[in-house]
Amino acid sequence: MSKHVLLVFTNPQPGREEEFNSWYDEVHLPDVLGIPGYQAAQRFVAKTGLHDEKPEHRYLTIYEIDEEDLPTALSNLREGLAHAESSDAMAPALITYGFTAVADRVEAGDTRSVPDRNR
Repeated sequence: MSKHVLLVFTNPQPGREEEFNSWYDEVHLPDVLGIPGYQAAQRFVAKTGLHDEKPEHRYLTIYEIDEEDLPTALSNLREGLAHAESSDAMAPALITYGFTAVADRVEAGDTRSVPDRNR
């Protein structure tokens, strides 16, 4: 189970989506997953929201982190990517959020009870 996740919201530069996706999948993801603590990643493309809203960022990557301390994991990421290959096909206005798990993962059909946080 991951201790943390890092959500990264990005956009390609206009007209460079294919180049952006190739770089992200073939270069950037392997670079990040080579950094200690970064265990897995999955990319998503936005379609529409519950009420047909359109997000500001078209792409989301969720990184699963198994490092004990989130600030250490983020520092390791900054250091690890300092000399990594970047791409100007990615728009510079990215947003990142780190989250720490507060409960175990619950899946559909789990027979265990979900903890009552109101006790």
